[in-house]
Amino acid sequence: MLVKIWGLTTHESVAAACKAGADAAGLVVAESVRRVTPQAGHALAEGLPDTMACVAVMKHPTVEVVRSMQAG
Repeated sequence: MLVKIWGLTTHESVAAACKAGADAAGLVVAESVRRVTPQAGHALAEGLPDTMACVAVMKHPTVEVVRSMQAG
């Protein structure tokens, strides 16, 4: 079983997910109280170990938003 923790918005929450042993970090790019910009998402993902995946939640994203998330 894989564990993915969604709605991470701070470096502290990313560090806590890593310490807890999560397999993936979920960043919400869709409209939400936990939304992060693509730029903020890239900054949060920089702190992830190579063994941890990063997943973006999107709802009807524009091509530009998808490309900006992939570009990281």
